[in-house]
Amino acid sequence: MKILFAGTTAHAAQVLKHLVSSKHEVVSVLTRKDAPVGRKSVITPSPVAAVATDLGLPVIKANHLGSEENQFIADVSPDLAIVIA
Repeated sequence: MKILFAGTTAHAAQVLKHLVSSKHEVVSVLTRKDAPVGRKSVITPSPVAAVATDLGLPVIKANHLGSEENQFIADVSPDLAIVIA
């Protein structure tokens, strides 16, 4: 089964790790755009983006879905989307 995974948090990143080790294929990951973190406002990827990049998965970073993101999702043709919020 081809899966699109959507999430941002550290908890969601742990779920992604487990999902990748299953028999299903994670075809892409959707998460928020990199954002400032800490007192120095260092631009930082979400925990899910970091894990997805480490696993070599394609990542869509968006705060709102537009035509470009929708087209990318259509192109990877997932059977199912899993959202962890």
